[in-house]
Amino acid sequence: MSEQKQDMPVRSTTNEYGFEAFAFPTEIEDAADLQRADLAFCREMQATGQHFIAACVELSVIHDKLAKGGRYGGGMWREWCKRRGLSVGTSENMRKVGERVKCSNFEHLEALEALPRTVLYSACAGECLPITWDLLTSDDPRQQECGQKLLQAEQQVRAATKQMRKIWEDMRAELPTLPPGATLRGAFEHTGTNPETAAHLAAWLEADTWEEAMEMDIAYFADTVEKRMPGAAEKLNRPI
Repeated sequence: MSEQKQDMPVRSTTNEYGFEAFAFPTEIEDAADLQRADLAFCREMQATGQHFIAACVELSVIHDKLAKGGRYGGGMWREWCKRRGLSVGTSENMRKVGERVKCSNFEHLEALEALPRTVLYSACAGECLPITWDLLTSDDPRQQECGQKLLQAEQQVRAATKQMRKIWEDMRAELPTLPPGATLRGAFEHTGTNPETAAHLAAWLEADTWEEAMEMDIAYFADTVEKRMPGAAEKLNRPI
């Protein structure tokens, strides 16, 4: 079904919070709610102190209502962001913050307001474990600091995993064609790789999916730790 084109709001005077007035067409669904959310957004952005998170929530409300009506692709969302001085990247980051706060029913915003914006954006983009989110949103500054360090560590692990996947894909693409009866493990051993490493490397590269290859890596690491430090794996698996 083709989307009906909506007229863009016309430029007007400034509103009571010093932003350029933005009038949503009255004939569209939720126009009154959109107008209220826009005014609330301007109020929070104009205020000083701890109001950024609240502004993100209002922005996400506007995004959801425009997307629900099929008008996001028509340009009204981008036009509204432009008129509010928001780039595509900033508006998307703020939308994720607003969505995360709404989904979490998070009432005390002081802890989130205190976070650096880059940390806040990363956490609200779903790039952290539940324990990290709990630490970041704690009222205790020491726990917030621990949460930031944990989030940074998670991001480093994620980046390393992405790099490992590329290496895995590149190595699979360059695997040699083996003669009849030959095995990849044997080929590695022929180059001087020790049998245990050759077996793991061959199985790793012959995995059907990257997820399967990762599971092999984790199992291999756990087995190596257990051999070098008997009982360590069991201790690591104990609940805290």
